[in-house]
Amino acid sequence: MPETASKDVYATLFDRIVSGELEAGARLKEIAISEEFGISRTPVRDALRQLANDGLAEIAPAQGARVVGFSADDVEDVYDIRMALELLALDLTGEALRLQPLTALREDIQRAEKENDLQAHIEIDARLHRYVVESTGRRYLLHVYDEMGRLMQRFRHLGFRDDAVLKRATTEHAEFIEALLVRDTAAARHILESHIRNSKLSALAQLHRE
Repeated sequence: MPETASKDVYATLFDRIVSGELEAGARLKEIAISEEFGISRTPVRDALRQLANDGLAEIAPAQGARVVGFSADDVEDVYDIRMALELLALDLTGEALRLQPLTALREDIQRAEKENDLQAHIEIDARLHRYVVESTGRRYLLHVYDEMGRLMQRFRHLGFRDDAVLKRATTEHAEFIEALLVRDTAAARHILESHIRNSKLSALAQLHRE
């Protein structure tokens, strides 16, 4: 329960910061937040620490937490770093990716599409991309990738609210998996690069609208 509460607080504050509802310099008061969510201050503190770890807030001794803010340049940085990490991972592991997990992911994508399950799409998206990085066996590469995990997951939640974005991403995932299954790593690399670039543009457009 505390972990779930912490994730809910993080998600809400993240959306408010990215949308500009909470501007840079705004104070994040533990008591006010705990009262708003009807929870204790412990999960609120956890959420604030996560925001600080992700660069959206700063916590100063005896002063509490303040919003750092999140700009379009920050969004671009996150996606550019993500692209570099995932393309490196694909170059390292390419044809060594095991086929059974990819086949299972393809089936999960088809099931989520058939059932119109948004949460399943978000989870499958994360699993697919992490699988490529995890398969390298490079623990520091995976560590750096996972450090950006919360940011990327929130952008998935924001982006997939748009049906057109969700449909395009689903198609790109299917094409990416198909290329990997036939061991066409050159095509898979091209699809992955295009997919992450499209995701970045969607996130920037969402930020601009909000």
